[in-house]
Amino acid sequence: MRKRVLLAASAAIGLTVALGASLASAQGLPPLAQKDRYKVGFSQMESNNPWRIAETRSFQETAESCNWDIIITDAAGSAAKQVADVDSMIAQGIDVLFLPPREEKPLIPAVMKAKAAGIPTFLVDRSVDPNVAVAGRDYVAFLGSDFVDQGRRVAEWTLENFK
Repeated sequence: MRKRVLLAASAAIGLTVALGASLASAQGLPPLAQKDRYKVGFSQMESNNPWRIAETRSFQETAESCNWDIIITDAAGSAAKQVADVDSMIAQGIDVLFLPPREEKPLIPAVMKAKAAGIPTFLVDRSVDPNVAVAGRDYVAFLGSDFVDQGRRVAEWTLENFK
């Protein structure tokens, strides 16, 4: 899990920088200027279980290995606090935002504020309501698992191995 998030985060920043203004502007998304050092925001929804703790640690390690300055917050299970955390990060001038939304609808304003502030945003392992905010238009991308595909693969493996 940790390696997956680390690679996804690194690839996301690299891809955003590489594509720069051309792709981002074409889709109406904020471009990310190439810099020696980035200020990255990671707004964790909660840190009360091993999954979230490992995810946060992965972002910390990625930031260190990529020479990023990282701001990490913990919303403690509160969507309202997570929105306030994102607002605070925007005020602190982050270059990129990684956000595992606590809840679909309450976090849409935070995604839109980041977009309005020119901050490329990546949703991590949870998305927002696709009827309101769309990948490639309102945020850069969703970084997460395809649970339907994973379920299909488990079913296929089970059928093959337990006939």
